[in-house]
Amino acid sequence: MIDWKKTLEDFITYSFDKGFFNGNWLLKKRGEIVSRGSLGPAHPARGNPLREDTVFEMASVSKHFTATAVLILRDRGALSLDDPLEKYFPGAPYPGIVVKNLLNHTSGLPDYMEWLAEKGERENTIYPNAAMEDFLLHSGLPALFAPGEGWSYCNTAYALLALIIEKASGKSFADFMRDEIFAPCGMTSSCVYHRRLHGETIENYAYGMVLDGGVYKLPEDTAENRFVIPLDGIEGDGIVNTTLDDMLAWDCAQRSCTVLSAHSQAEMAAPTRLKNGDEYPYGYGWRVGTDADAGRILQHSGGWPGYNTYFARLLDEDSMLVCMLNQTGCDSLARKEVFEGMVEILCGREPALPAALAEQEDQTVGAAELARRCGSYEGGIEVYTDNDRLMMRWNEYGQKVESRLVPLQGGGFYLTERGCRLALDGRTIRGDLLGRKASFSKKE
Repeated sequence: MIDWKKTLEDFITYSFDKGFFNGNWLLKKRGEIVSRGSLGPAHPARGNPLREDTVFEMASVSKHFTATAVLILRDRGALSLDDPLEKYFPGAPYPGIVVKNLLNHTSGLPDYMEWLAEKGERENTIYPNAAMEDFLLHSGLPALFAPGEGWSYCNTAYALLALIIEKASGKSFADFMRDEIFAPCGMTSSCVYHRRLHGETIENYAYGMVLDGGVYKLPEDTAENRFVIPLDGIEGDGIVNTTLDDMLAWDCAQRSCTVLSAHSQAEMAAPTRLKNGDEYPYGYGWRVGTDADAGRILQHSGGWPGYNTYFARLLDEDSMLVCMLNQTGCDSLARKEVFEGMVEILCGREPALPAALAEQEDQTVGAAELARRCGSYEGGIEVYTDNDRLMMRWNEYGQKVESRLVPLQGGGFYLTERGCRLALDGRTIRGDLLGRKASFSKKE
């Protein structure tokens, strides 16, 4: 029988030694805690180590907490998922959007980050989340698609949901989360925390660190990541801060239906279906799916300068995984493989060890092989070469996105901008694009 504790801890130690892991983890399998621990520093300069009770920013893993709060209010009759956006934001210039579209990323709303970050930098201001209403009403940015006719991961939608929670409950978002989720579930160290906006400190805190010039620094101390300052007051799409023990308590509370009924949890875990019948493996704040060995699985990752997080739950057995990392900027493929390997262990399989992209790149693929894959593909995808590098350009709901395709040993390509692997044989592109697995044929 496989020693899952040793398997996981050997995997994490290897990843730490390679520079791919700095953080906390907890694995529960069939009701028993198999492994938990901490590795690495909590601050780039102070040298204090992380502890198992250290508080971490969860980034987008926060989204299912926001979705839970919305359903709590829906179940109490305080709001409806069919409520139009205009009910909460009169004059909103995006007709047809309802609360459900915000929950499952089918609203078509534009992303707020660049607009609000630039405004905050000009005005030297850290905005509270109320600024999202200003963005909604005055940014003038076009919708990506009509409500329900497309799927695009949308941080704007979840920040607006935090405001809707406030309007429907009469409480601040932070107070609602504390009173209606954290306290009833025994999550005694969890909070909605704005370190820069409020100037408050948490003594036992994991400060996010970014790799800059070969040295880990706080994001605000780097030119590339200073946008974290003006955006520090935005909530709902992230900003839940918590610990290993609290995430364990949260998993138990969901299984016992402490704050949300089994029926409402099942609703959150249902995939999204568009008006044209296309299905996306995302519910309300959860990526949803079925593992061949472990059954139904809910999961979500989080990423923000200084933080990578991951939370997964197996619904058909009492098993869960939480991983909180407070360093970003290392190799993106290796970090992806760290999470993938940990999920393999959660699902009862041996993991492959992570490796840096430079170690996995196939240097033997020549110019002729790259050129054979160039051309126009369905979905508005263009594959071309630039300075002997294979590139891909595509239209993502009105926005042009460009990324390098790195050939991998053993076959396939790594799309660096999206952090995903694609099969590209010169006739079709196959892989996970725009939120779901798809195949795109080359045009004649």
